[in-house]
Amino acid sequence: MNNNLASTQSKVLIVGYGNDLRSDDGVGQEIAKVVARQNRVGVRSLWRHQLTPELAADIAETELVIFVDAYLASQMQDVQDVKICSVEPLDSGTPSSHSSDPRGVLLLARTVFGHCPPAWLIAVPGTNFELGESFSPTAQKGIKRALEQLDRLLETHRFTIAS
Repeated sequence: MNNNLASTQSKVLIVGYGNDLRSDDGVGQEIAKVVARQNRVGVRSLWRHQLTPELAADIAETELVIFVDAYLASQMQDVQDVKICSVEPLDSGTPSSHSSDPRGVLLLARTVFGHCPPAWLIAVPGTNFELGESFSPTAQKGIKRALEQLDRLLETHRFTIAS
């Protein structure tokens, strides 16, 4: 898998995940790829089909991690927006070798590598999760909005992670 890396010394890690062969489910990967093409200083971008335990090492080396994924938006809602929330590692338990959600991977980073940075999840609305490689109008709007929110989040944290 070819993932563009801005730097191995990155302070921020963007992890976009989802199935890029299931239409809107691929928005996380798409956003991570857009960020990678921007070549932002101090920002590393990875895209994956799913979250795996191997990500814990990358997460433990950063000062901020931002996960990006899709969520199924109700087609009945008039307003569907990008959701942003902070993410904490699981409170307890043994890290799983099959971690597939942000909280489990964060717990693994803390347990195995001794560091868990602040983390955020950007969830992008989607309405079509059928087989395919194109995005619905809802997801297309969500991608644009998510990139704007990502810029704001990075700007907000720029001062707390400055050298």
